[in-house]
Amino acid sequence: MKKLYTALVAFIILSDSFVPIETSAQCLCSGGTAPSVISYNAVLNPTNASSSTISFPKFDPSIGSLGCVSFVDTISGITTTHVWNLASTKTKYKFALSVANNLSGPGGISVDEDYSKNYGPDSLNAKGNSPGDSITYGPDNLFTNVRDSTNTTNTAPFLGTVGTVNFVYSLNGGLISLIGSLNYGDQIITNYWGAFRLDYYWCPAGLLATGVINFSAVRKGKYVEVEWMTQNEQLNSNYQVESSSDGTHFNPIKDLPSRTGLGDSTLYQYLYQLGASQGGKLYFRIKKLDPQGLATYTGVKIVNLDATSVSGYQVYPNPVSNLVVMEFDDMQTGNYVISLLNTTGQIIQQKTVTLAGSSQIRMELSSKPAPGIYYLQTKDRTRNQQYISKLFIQ
Repeated sequence: MKKLYTALVAFIILSDSFVPIETSAQCLCSGGTAPSVISYNAVLNPTNASSSTISFPKFDPSIGSLGCVSFVDTISGITTTHVWNLASTKTKYKFALSVANNLSGPGGISVDEDYSKNYGPDSLNAKGNSPGDSITYGPDNLFTNVRDSTNTTNTAPFLGTVGTVNFVYSLNGGLISLIGSLNYGDQIITNYWGAFRLDYYWCPAGLLATGVINFSAVRKGKYVEVEWMTQNEQLNSNYQVESSSDGTHFNPIKDLPSRTGLGDSTLYQYLYQLGASQGGKLYFRIKKLDPQGLATYTGVKIVNLDATSVSGYQVYPNPVSNLVVMEFDDMQTGNYVISLLNTTGQIIQQKTVTLAGSSQIRMELSSKPAPGIYYLQTKDRTRNQQYISKLFIQ
């Protein structure tokens, strides 16, 4: 019978004077290319709102390292301009219309496009002498299916398992007279619409660590408790606790050699001391080095240090056969949509659930997909939060 030991590391505390040994980046994106890509699409229906928000899911760092983000937009707009003469005399006018497309998002992503069109010359009667004291230009297709693409390697704002990344699209501009007086009035109405795509270029975190199970990182007061269990322990193995503030670049913070004999199971615990005013998110993973020096990694666990942090959760079993369960750390009440996605973001199966004092959401795979990597996406419609976990279907 295998033995279960608790390694004597339960109260090792990270001191303020600790200096990281090195910083490692799991994956860098060069020229917008990387081994894998996850794409999300959004459509903006025709509107004349002063601004519109386009939202996408965040990237779950537990599936790997996000190298860069690409954003593509395709925008169209129709403008109608109405002008009336306010002068007391008949006046010949020539106008210049300018419209600026502005889009801004996280990570420094921005798009700025300017369009212009001249109207006239046209003679307008004196104010009040209607008809003839006003004129309407358009509707004109000022910009049609204009496509822009931009990318960023500042990936930190895109990382997380809940919430969304938001892009804001707005229109600005106006009408000026090139010929004629300044005594005129105008009304400009622009209806715009478009399609948007967000691409996450990412690399796997490395080979998944075998024999490491039940990895967790949970805030407990002034500390984060990092815990994991090993199965079939190898002699002369080494475990390295790594942390990150951006989910991409990890610092080793503690080396823990294996403490038991071949084939045993061991529970490891490590306490990470938090700063007095430390906030935001912290990312943790375990790097396992086997006796031959081969490095493998666990998934990444996120700890939200802000007071508004959401409930922790776990997804099991993983690998999945016919049933997958999402279990929260505490009881939940609200409306949820749970979806099984493939690696391109397509929905394979979806289920709507209402929880009332329950901690579990269960999904049976009604039509078992092909074996491989998938993602379980759970949207909390009550609190506008989102959870994404990587799944292996066998």
